[in-house]
Amino acid sequence: MGRAEPVAATQSLASRLLRVLRGVVAPVLILVVASAGFVGWQTSHPRALSPYDEYVYVDYLAKVPTEGVVRTGEETGDTARQALACLGVQWYSIKVQPCRGTDFSDDKIYPYAGHTGADIYTPVYFAVTWALAQPLTWAGLDLVDAGRLVGAFWLALGTVGVWLLVRLLRIDPLYGLALGLLVIATPAVYWSTTYVSTDAPALAAGAWVGCLGVWAWMRRRAALVLLPLAAILVVLIKVQNLAAVGAVGLALLVGVIVERSTPERRLRSNRFARIFTDGRSLSAIAAVVLALCAQVAWLAYRSAIKLPGTTPGVDTVRQPLSLHALVTESFRFLASVGGPVDGSGALGFAVSSLLVLLTIGSLVGLVVGFRVFGVRGLVIAGSLLLVALLLGPALAFFTRLTVGYYTPLSDRYGLSLLGLFLAVIALYLFTALGGRSGLGTVGALRRVDGDDATLPGRDIPSARPRGQSQEHSGSQKEEGAGGQPEQVPTRS
Repeated sequence: MGRAEPVAATQSLASRLLRVLRGVVAPVLILVVASAGFVGWQTSHPRALSPYDEYVYVDYLAKVPTEGVVRTGEETGDTARQALACLGVQWYSIKVQPCRGTDFSDDKIYPYAGHTGADIYTPVYFAVTWALAQPLTWAGLDLVDAGRLVGAFWLALGTVGVWLLVRLLRIDPLYGLALGLLVIATPAVYWSTTYVSTDAPALAAGAWVGCLGVWAWMRRRAALVLLPLAAILVVLIKVQNLAAVGAVGLALLVGVIVERSTPERRLRSNRFARIFTDGRSLSAIAAVVLALCAQVAWLAYRSAIKLPGTTPGVDTVRQPLSLHALVTESFRFLASVGGPVDGSGALGFAVSSLLVLLTIGSLVGLVVGFRVFGVRGLVIAGSLLLVALLLGPALAFFTRLTVGYYTPLSDRYGLSLLGLFLAVIALYLFTALGGRSGLGTVGALRRVDGDDATLPGRDIPSARPRGQSQEHSGSQKEEGAGGQPEQVPTRS
């Protein structure tokens, strides 16, 4: 007996380590290696600057260690101008000074008459990218190539975040791994992570805010605090990331409302009041409000430090903000998942088109078929669908108010929703193909002290496999109640 116990303990430890290696370490390594390999391969040969503002982003990247913030009305520096002279811009023919020249002072031959267009951004993305690029510059790479290679970090962070989000939602992690690898083939990832771009952190922003949202639903104290802080950070990286914050915050708030108004516990005035004192609701509301406040504070600071004089306007298409334009913008980010597809080739177009179909089908399927897929899917998909539909018109109105005109939005502005779209696809496919989205019982999910719960959470019916009858569901619940420790509902 004395010898058998250590042997059994050793075997148990080895079994746990093997499960960790297979279930966590292996998929994370696969995603990291795939991300690094993709970005490394794309940046291994000279390419022109991206037409999506890489010229002014390179300028900000070069200035951030010395100036910190690029101000409105500031002229671009020699680093960006030489990169433009040597590399050019995809799809455009620009004639400037020779690549090996030393005088880049002729402002009128550069975009925006030599002025920057990146002053709308805080230095957060550029500071992190510059810091991570330094070891690469020490190895002999120039700043442009080093900054592009840092995209591997942002992409790996995003794909691992998607995998973790799927795992936290109690979906087979293989779905997260497959979708994490699939997203690497999208044009959105190509344009955002293989060039210097403020869109590079967007996939990670949406996925990790989603993870914090799930942890917040589980009443993890750290997540309740970290969610608002993360919201501030991602919005300061790029204001369009507010879409992911809004979607997660809305799902949390609606989930709490639904939880407190189930047929067994009808919503009363006192419970309605308690919705807004629930830590999850407060965290969700704080995330959106503080993110908005951070953006307003940045805009005020940016206005206060701008240089005197008039900055040349951006050469863009100006249109009236008509009803047709608002309808078009409403569906822009649902019809362009994984885009923009410009110059992406057949593979990129095919992957983006597939994701559009899967995203719309999953969102509509979870909302319309909530009696089959469960209230959890309805809350998550409904919140995400609402934000996706409202994001375009909201950005169009914001553009009209701030710059005085409306111009068609870029597909890239919805990129922070991509990680959440992938999670919804996984949830729909997993359930539709016969998986079980729950903690073991198909009936009402309840949060047990110390145990995990899934969005929208306890006391809300989980998704059932397609075709499973109500009687079968009930029999499973009774069987589970007899064979497992009773799950005690929290007091209302």
